[in-house]
Amino acid sequence: MLQPLAALLCCFTLVLLVPVALYLSTYIFRVACHLAGLPRPGVLATTGKMFISAVGVALVMAILNVAIMAAGDAAGVPRWESEFVSFGILFLPVDLVISCGVHAGVMRIPFGKAVEVWFVRRLIQLAALLCVLAVAALVYYFT
Repeated sequence: MLQPLAALLCCFTLVLLVPVALYLSTYIFRVACHLAGLPRPGVLATTGKMFISAVGVALVMAILNVAIMAAGDAAGVPRWESEFVSFGILFLPVDLVISCGVHAGVMRIPFGKAVEVWFVRRLIQLAALLCVLAVAALVYYFT
């Protein structure tokens, strides 16, 4: 009896988390635009821009991952080091260039302003992550 209940709970959580994550992501982007001195884009434009950026980053990272894994295997580097280079080091610069290029093109703003929005958005996300981790650490510490 527990397995169907667990599956139902997982599906329910997934159905709730995807819209909430999408809403938070678009909200953070719109706030970052406002803090960077740009007008807030519409929700539809923001969602479309973020979808195009995510697909572009995913495609480029997949190609880079294959190339880095092949080069790492040829050089005899352990797999975990190749994956660290691929996702730990190259993800942010690739995301920066693609996201800012898409944002500058779609919203017709200078590339420098798009970079500013990207940095503000990442700082807001980092601050939110640190708040969640601090609350989790406090809960863990006091229980």
